[in-house]
Amino acid sequence: MFNEILSKFGLTLEDLRPEERDTFRGWIEILDTKEVTVSSIQNMVTTLKTGVEQELSKLLIVDEESKERDHRLKARLQELIFLDVYLQSPQKAQQFIEKQLEQLAKAKQKG
Repeated sequence: MFNEILSKFGLTLEDLRPEERDTFRGWIEILDTKEVTVSSIQNMVTTLKTGVEQELSKLLIVDEESKERDHRLKARLQELIFLDVYLQSPQKAQQFIEKQLEQLAKAKQKG
């Protein structure tokens, strides 16, 4: 499946940077389970964020190429943060509703 998807876009494994390979493999693993869940995507996003953060912490800006890489990594991290927040929104909304209902139930019992 891995090579098949790459070939659709005229790419090979060698065309990808190591972090891109890891990211791609992670998504393929999720898709291979036949059951993509919000939880599995959240786990992947967390893993990706950690990887980008580690790369940023090791990056030394010494020339234009490393400066450009710094910008790309920061942009990627920002996208992953937004995606993570978006994926957590339904859970946070559910938790808020449950708290509100719990407070209503307590108020009704005191009543």
